[in-house]
Amino acid sequence: MPLHSAEELRIMRYWYAATVIGKMVMVSVLLSLTEGKATTTYKEDLLAYYALKPNKKIPEGLYKNDFNDGERKMLEDPSISPENFDVTLIDKLLRRLQPLTGFAHYYDKVWTEDEPPGNNASIEYSIYKVKTNRNNACHPAFDLSESKLERGLREMENLYIKLVEEVMTKKGKPARIISTKIDQIKKEFLNLKTPIHEALTDRDVEVYIKQKRESLKMLQEEVRDKCQFHLKKLYKETYETNPLDWLDIPLQIDRVNNFTEVVIEEENNLPNTNERKFEYTEMLNIKTKDLKTPRILKITAIGGNGKTTYTRLFVCKWSKDQSSLPGLDEVDILLFVELRNVSESSFDDLLRNQLGNVMMDIGLTFQNLKDIIMTLKVLVILDGQDETANND
Repeated sequence: MPLHSAEELRIMRYWYAATVIGKMVMVSVLLSLTEGKATTTYKEDLLAYYALKPNKKIPEGLYKNDFNDGERKMLEDPSISPENFDVTLIDKLLRRLQPLTGFAHYYDKVWTEDEPPGNNASIEYSIYKVKTNRNNACHPAFDLSESKLERGLREMENLYIKLVEEVMTKKGKPARIISTKIDQIKKEFLNLKTPIHEALTDRDVEVYIKQKRESLKMLQEEVRDKCQFHLKKLYKETYETNPLDWLDIPLQIDRVNNFTEVVIEEENNLPNTNERKFEYTEMLNIKTKDLKTPRILKITAIGGNGKTTYTRLFVCKWSKDQSSLPGLDEVDILLFVELRNVSESSFDDLLRNQLGNVMMDIGLTFQNLKDIIMTLKVLVILDGQDETANND
């Protein structure tokens, strides 16, 4: 059914500028900076780059850490052109192919900080802004007024022209080629700025919805992968313990090998029903008596019976091998909170403290990041409720 709402038309035009034109610009930047490379696939370029890094891991391992299965398939197939790459994949390549691009290190703050601000911002930050615009435009709750649309289109057009001009000039492209690319960008935006008087066809709407759904799916996957990488790195210290720290001996033991198996007994106050017992491995697959999956499980025991060790076991296994416990492989994000040391007062605070770097790295507003996380399967483990001042 055609779209009739003026607001929906504005959203569609902004989305097109942020995603379709933005991707066109990113492809131009990638091709300009990597033109004339000696190797046949981007994988070979990346492995050559990783080999230069002073890291104990082999280049192949670093490559697999940085790119998921779908991305690696595209990078390893010489028949797939960059025009088919997603903005996220292009951004990853540009950040890592330093020998070809001459950009700052992947973790350098120049990628995410507007310094110097305004028109003097670095090329790296301009690339980051293209990705940020795409990510936030993909969010289903995105809306904007006519004035915001006009301002947004104007800002994106200026951003794209500035980025293309700077990159092509850096690579010594002839002025006529640069001018042709800039004219192409201006023509795309001129079409978007022209008022739409006719109703969109069913086909127009179908293509728009399909592309937006695909973009959002890729963004969800990126959020999931980035959150997992950050949290598993953060939790690494949680599942390593030194049983002889008082002797100052650097002995690290995995908590999985320092865990006494327990049996968990259901607390049941219902008359004429029997209490059930569960193995510690069954917690994520427990069903209520009416076969429903509980949203909250509370484990109680006297002090010293191993509640804290048990919560850390989940963190350890999720971080190292999600298939090691039934149901754990379905958990997209695990958030672990020690209530005895907690500084957060809300779920929003928890996300900001544990995943603030992810929000900055991906280029999302906090609300958009939170909304995407809430579409994923999230397990929150709270340890030490009995040790807090306020059990509520």
